[in-house]
Amino acid sequence: MIITIISVLFASCTDQKKVEEKDDKDFCSYLNVANIDKTIPFVDDFLSGLSANIDGEQKLQELAEWLRSQPCIVDAAVLAEAGKIALSFDENGITNQFIMEVSMTNPWKVAGYLEFVPEEEDFCSFLNVENIDKTIPFVDDFLSGLSANIDGEQKLQELAEWLRLQPCIVDAAVLAEAGKIALTFDENGITNQFIMEVSMTNPWKVAGYLEFVPEEKEVFYYYYEGRKIFLNQITNRIGIRFPYSLDVSEEQKLAILNSDASLWVSWTSGFMNSVGFYAALDSKNGLPIPSLTIQSFREMPEVVSAEHLYQNFNGGKYHILLGYFGVKLKVSSHFEQLQKLAEQNDCTIEEDQYRSDRFDIYVSKNSKLNAMHLSCLFYETGHFESSSPKFYTLDASY
Repeated sequence: MIITIISVLFASCTDQKKVEEKDDKDFCSYLNVANIDKTIPFVDDFLSGLSANIDGEQKLQELAEWLRSQPCIVDAAVLAEAGKIALSFDENGITNQFIMEVSMTNPWKVAGYLEFVPEEEDFCSFLNVENIDKTIPFVDDFLSGLSANIDGEQKLQELAEWLRLQPCIVDAAVLAEAGKIALTFDENGITNQFIMEVSMTNPWKVAGYLEFVPEEKEVFYYYYEGRKIFLNQITNRIGIRFPYSLDVSEEQKLAILNSDASLWVSWTSGFMNSVGFYAALDSKNGLPIPSLTIQSFREMPEVVSAEHLYQNFNGGKYHILLGYFGVKLKVSSHFEQLQKLAEQNDCTIEEDQYRSDRFDIYVSKNSKLNAMHLSCLFYETGHFESSSPKFYTLDASY
């Protein structure tokens, strides 16, 4: 009898020892790359205890919450793909990421783990407003592979072409200002524009990015017979006016019109192969032509004026603003006010040879205000009967 009791006690102690050994092992004991599959029974045990009355999404969220409560887990998140949870955990200072695949048919169980392999990072991985500077090494790498035998302009054009090939880029265009490329890309439905600045000394590298901030939208109008006439400014087209003389040859005009690789000659007023006195340039990519580009044309001595094209609000033909406007005095005594205003705004006055109360006011190419702006300014003083800008209307073929 005594022997039997001892045997029972011995057996009970042995069973208790097995329980204690099992309790010593938990989910975190096996959470490492070599033994991760051994964590499955612990997860299955948790899943078996979930209520049958909650839906699949809620079960996954509760599982992710349970995983995050484990001290060995850095993070756990339910993925968009059904039955998948992303796990992160540290092992010997290295962060590992796995995808847990859950079989969502009753009884719910873990089907297995997949090691998460992130996609290889490239230019597009970082093309967003917050991380755009992280794209620079990828561009620098492309620049380092360009031939040393091609000139600077060709290098910029090849860079722009490479950028346009990236699936995240809407457009890329070389600007008139040296070493600058305009980039357009979409982010969450919003179109962003940046200027890439390239250092053009060897070795070529990206110096940085500037966010393109468009000028506040302006309303364009002028006065005609006391009424406001509203116009649309065509930002991707500019009109060029040459002097009414033979001082500038056709070859010079063509060289000027073709001096910017981002633009193309869309119209001229000349006959046959001649340019004539007027020309229109369009941006090749359809984007707005930067003010710096227009200013570069104005600074050329052979160019009388360079402005965006305008169009009536209801559409129709296009107009080139010619750089001067006509004024009619109310009374002759107002000529002094005309002289004063012209002097203040760096304009010159030319009297109409047939009518003494009418004058043409020529605006300096360096003026901050163009002929349309100044014609309104003069009219709104109340000293003049009329003040209207002069336009050249392009023919219907444009």
